[in-house]
Formats: sequence, C-alpha cells, structure tokens
Amino acid sequence: MEFALVVVPLFVLLIGIINWGLMLSDRQAVSQAAAEGARAAAVTQGEDSAKIAAAQTAIVQALAGHGVTGCAAGALVPAKGQCSVTIGSCAAPAGAPAGESRSCVEARVVLDYQAMIPGLEIAIPDQLTYTAVAQVG
Repeated sequence: MEFALVVVPLFVLLIGIINWGLMLSDRQAVSQAAAEGARAAAVTQGEDSAKIAAAQTAIVQALAGHGVTGCAAGALVPAKGQCSVTIGSCAAPAGAPAGESRSCVEARVVLDYQAMIPGLEIAIPDQLTYTAVAQVG
C-alpha cells in the first residue's frame, strides 16, 4: 500500500524532470536558430531581401530537427510558431563617431511548446522565444 502511495508522486516528479530537460533543450535550439539567422543576415552581401532570405534559411536549418520546413510570412512551417527577420538602424556603440549610422538585423524565433503531461503547463512555458541582434557589416 505504501509503495502505491509513493510511486505515483515519484513517477510524476520523474516525468516532470524529463519534460523540463526537453524544454531546456528546445530552448537552446530556439536561441541557436535566432543567433544563426542574425549571423547569416549580417554576413550576406547584397540587398536586404537577400539578407532576410539567408536568415530565414538559417533559422529553418537550425530548427530542422523539430520538424520545421519553412519560415514564411512570419510563421514557422508547419504551424509551430513564428519567425521574423527585420533590418533597421540601430544605436552606434560607445566610442563611435557622432552621427555614424549603423544597420542591424534582428531575428526573432517563437516555438510553440506543449508539456508531455497535462497539468505541467504551470511550470513550463507554452512558447519558447528568443531574439538575436547582429550588426550588418
């Protein structure tokens, strides 16, 4: 009888620990995808449209292990979240000459996440979000 009373909470705790670890792994994938997207746009030569396309391709490649096959119209394909790449002006770093204009790319990735066991959503977010910014050079 005592075993039955103890094994259920231990099993829930074990599944919760596994789910938390998987969520952290997915969070790392999202941050890596955003960073790769920003880096790809920053090093790509040409027009802004080419830079945005390179960033979107890098994001998709980084999230391929999660079943993502595309990043179009601000959404991950299939519908697993959002992706956006914007290029605009940004503040010059400290010590830069006054009036110097800089251009930066911002890559933002949002991956929808679902807990393994219903009820664990209390401790685990339903979306994993990361934004990376890189100076276009």
